[in-house]
Amino acid sequence: MAVNTGHRAILVHDFEESNRRGMLDGGSRYLLSLGVFKSGLEAAIDHGVVFDEIGGPDPGTSGRVEITSDDGGGSALLLAEYLAGQGLRATFFIVTDWIGRENFLDRDEIRAIRSMGHVVGSHSHTHSGPFCDLPEVQLRDEVLESKGVLEELLGVEVDTFSVPGGEIRPATIRRLESPELGLSRIYTSTPRQGVYRSRTTAKVIGRYCIEAAMGQARIVRIFSGQGWERNRMRYLAGRAKREVWKAFSIGGTTPRREA
Repeated sequence: MAVNTGHRAILVHDFEESNRRGMLDGGSRYLLSLGVFKSGLEAAIDHGVVFDEIGGPDPGTSGRVEITSDDGGGSALLLAEYLAGQGLRATFFIVTDWIGRENFLDRDEIRAIRSMGHVVGSHSHTHSGPFCDLPEVQLRDEVLESKGVLEELLGVEVDTFSVPGGEIRPATIRRLESPELGLSRIYTSTPRQGVYRSRTTAKVIGRYCIEAAMGQARIVRIFSGQGWERNRMRYLAGRAKREVWKAFSIGGTTPRREA
């Protein structure tokens, strides 16, 4: 049964103001201007949008807008510091095999982000993909190994996960909901507002990805909840095309629609 808390989750990656941009090259559609993002967030606050606050209720439960960051590129530290200065909390999803590599966060920086009051979650161990194509055993190992690395690093339970690449199928979600994995929140890249699946102890939360071409006005609209349904339909149409192409190119069967 679908559940909608009023919560909205926003997805960002890396920022051009840093030379530590994770795996993003200049010109990537996901490489944002931190200045434009800041101006959009601050304008949204002026318009009455309420964001997740440090020390507040768990993200995904408060009906507030949550900022999430994927990959663990070094520029995430700029976002963490800016938001903490505003009293706002974000969730940073880390690919643990990339910790300490060139252009990525190191162990001390991840601890610092946690100490600022942010949430640190898993974005798998190696970012293998498409994630929805992984065998069940490999998917399980990607989650558990990543959780283990982060829990040893931070000394706290890590029970949130974002799907690498965002590509999911119903079976992907069912596997991630397994009690063995111990996840309480699973984030996808489907632009759906709030918790859209809650059949086990894990909540599945959609996200709207902010892209480089978006200016301040559009970012404000997204924070405000405008345009999500149109973008969701566009996203699902693209997913369906990719699934059909994949099925016919490898002689597979007709794919099932996303959960």
